[in-house]
Amino acid sequence: MLNARGRVVAVEADGLWVETDPRSACAQCSAKHGCGERLLRQNGREVSCIKAFFSDGQNSTAWQLGDDVDIVIAEGAFLLAAVLAYGLPLLGLVLATSMAHSFHLGEFDTALAALLGLLVGGAIANLYSRIKSNTRLFNPSILSTH
Repeated sequence: MLNARGRVVAVEADGLWVETDPRSACAQCSAKHGCGERLLRQNGREVSCIKAFFSDGQNSTAWQLGDDVDIVIAEGAFLLAAVLAYGLPLLGLVLATSMAHSFHLGEFDTALAALLGLLVGGAIANLYSRIKSNTRLFNPSILSTH
């Protein structure tokens, strides 16, 4: 489980909006030069807001604006997101290229099939992520009760 600490900025019936400071994790990270969060911060973004959903037994009455909170997301969510974002489009490209090659298509048609396979794989990944975007796997939940 990956966790972050933040401050409650809004309370809703199903969860909390939490403002996190990405600088807190930057000192511990080994990917300082290739980090997208660090690039965003250099361009003026200092904090980010995340909606964290209540776990079973938690409700909105226990939280107030300004409370400190620990939020958590499953490590498997990052792996699955990477497979969706990179693996499915790449798999579509390889499969379409292999099929075009097996039909003895020319270079231009094979390249066009590869592009089409990449786009179809990306569209499938996008559709899957939209369908599953409201599941607990892809959304952070609240770890602490204060």
